[in-house]
Amino acid sequence: MGFYVRMSLNFANYTKAISGIFFIGLVVTALNAVINFAKKRLIKWSY
Repeated sequence: MGFYVRMSLNFANYTKAISGIFFIGLVVTALNAVINFAKKRLIKWSY
């Protein structure tokens, strides 16, 4: 995805670059939520 954003910036296609950055943010947020959910379910001693 980073390659897609970089190539979009090289060709001055800012709409695709911004949408790629937004998509990366959504993916990272979703992965963070999944990891936190798994951590709460699997690790009993954490609070």
